[in-house]
Amino acid sequence: MYADALESMTRSRDLYREAAEQAHQALAALRDAPAPPPCRSSSGPPPARPPRSSS
Repeated sequence: MYADALESMTRSRDLYREAAEQAHQALAALRDAPAPPPCRSSSGPPPARPPRSSS
């Protein structure tokens, strides 16, 4: 019974460590990535329309 509990705790620790390492790698990749372009807000003025052609 003790051996089973110890094995479970060891497995849990290893999974936690692996998840923490992956999280650190993901954060590092996010910091190194270029910033995305700013989002266009729907509260601003509408985009300018080209003049109508007189046909």
